Amino acid sequence: NGRQALARSPRRLPPPRRIVIISSREFFRQPDVEWFDPAHFPFSAGDFGNADQFTQALKLCAPFVIPGLLDHVLVTNASILWQRENLRFLRDDGAVFYCEDDSIGSGEVISSRSASVWAAMALRPDVHGPKLVTQHMVIQRRVLARFFVELRKCFGVPPWQVPLARFSDIWKLLYTFASERFPDQVAHMSLRYMHALDVQECPSARSADVDCLVCRLAR
Repeated sequence: NGRQALARSPRRLPPPRRIVIISSREFFRQPDVEWFDPAHFPFSAGDFGNADQFTQALKLCAPFVIPGLLDHVLVTNASILWQRENLRFLRDDGAVFYCEDDSIGSGEVISSRSASVWAAMALRPDVHGPKLVTQHMVIQRRVLARFFVELRKCFGVPPWQVPLARFSDIWKLLYTFASERFPDQVAHMSLRYMHALDVQECPSARSADVDCLVCRLAR
């Protein structure tokens, strides 16, 4: 079914050590797929204004909640279907590729409320920088650990409570932090993607010349 197709798609990437799906339900069983209950996280869906914010927080905190992960963790929405074989997210020297959406020429504008977070951390919000693709991101645990420490120092709250105008800005904030504090660990690549309907209903989309599809699962 569609969920199994999405779970299998990371196999197109350089071989992952583990594939972990965060869900309170096991929709299927595959020998190389693990399931991790979101009840193990230090927050719940009720702590957020909508499901997307909850999903972003799960992705952000997963490298330190799921036991036994390595230093580099690819976090991704469940709706991503990888198309290109052996798409690499790490440069040979270990730097992480941050993916840019080159279909829109300019970067995202940071709201004044979110810009105050950048200012408190002595970071410059680069409104002309890359428009990040945030459906997925490779996270370096040591960089993320420093990021969390600085967030706590500046705001006195856990990272999922940082006062951003929209929680998705956390990825732009992490990118800016990594770029300024760990510039040798940041690299860039463009990513071609398209939005599709249900994965089983879009054979034309499955054959498209893109790196990945953002799919909608039929309920």
